[in-house]
Amino acid sequence: MEMTDTLRKQKVWGWSVATYLFLAGMGAGAYLMGFILGLVNSEFALFSKIAIILAAPLMVIGLFLLVLDLGQKQIFAMVFLRPLSSWMARGSIIITIFLILDIIHIGLWIWPFNILADNAGAFLALGIIGSIFAVLTMIYTGLLLGAAKPIPFWSQTVLPVLFLVSGISTGIMGTAFILTIFGLSAGTAVEPALVRLARYDVFIVIVEAIILVVYLYRMYQLAEARLSANMVVIGNLSARFWVG
Repeated sequence: MEMTDTLRKQKVWGWSVATYLFLAGMGAGAYLMGFILGLVNSEFALFSKIAIILAAPLMVIGLFLLVLDLGQKQIFAMVFLRPLSSWMARGSIIITIFLILDIIHIGLWIWPFNILADNAGAFLALGIIGSIFAVLTMIYTGLLLGAAKPIPFWSQTVLPVLFLVSGISTGIMGTAFILTIFGLSAGTAVEPALVRLARYDVFIVIVEAIILVVYLYRMYQLAEARLSANMVVIGNLSARFWVG
C-alpha cells in the first residue's frame, strides 16, 4: 500500500494575533507615557487622562482578537491555571492584571470617582504599579516570540527592547490622535501639548529606527535568519514593512 504525505504551509499566527500585539503595545505605551508626562508636567493633564482611558479599550479589543484566534476558545481560561507553563500564559496574566489596574485608575481618578486627585500618595503608588505592568506588557511579546527557538529571526535579545520602544511611540501618537480630535470638537487649546509630543515622539522614532537597523543587521549575520530578513526588507513582506 502506497502512503503519501501532503505538506501544507501552516499560518500559525494570522492578522488577529498581529493586531492584538500591536494594540496591546499601543495601550500599554499610552498608559506609561500618560502617567509619566502627566506627573512631570501639568500641561499634559488632558493627554494623561485620555491616554489612561485609551489603554483599556485597546487591551480589551486586543484580548478579544487573541481569544478569536484560538482553535479551542474554551481553553483560554486554562492559561491562568498554569502561569509558569509558557510565555503565552505569563503574558495573559500580565495583560489581565494591567487591564484591571488601568480600570481601577480610570474609576478612581477620572470616572465615576475622583478619589486619587486628593490623595497624591495613592495616585503615585497606583501609577507606578500600573506602569510596571505596562512595561511588562510591552516587552513580554518579544520574550514570547523569542521563546520560539526554531525561528532564529525571533530569537534575539534586542526584540523586547524593540517592542518596548515601539509601544511607547505608538502609544504617544495614538493618544495624540485622540487628543487632536477632542481639541477640535471641544474647542480646547491642545496645540502646545501636541507640539511637545511630536518632538518627544520624533526622538523615540529615531531610537526605534536605530534599534531596528541593529536588529536587521544582526539577522543578516545569521545564515539561518537571513532569508527571513530578506522577506521583510526586499521580499514579499517588504511593502507592509516599509509602508505599514
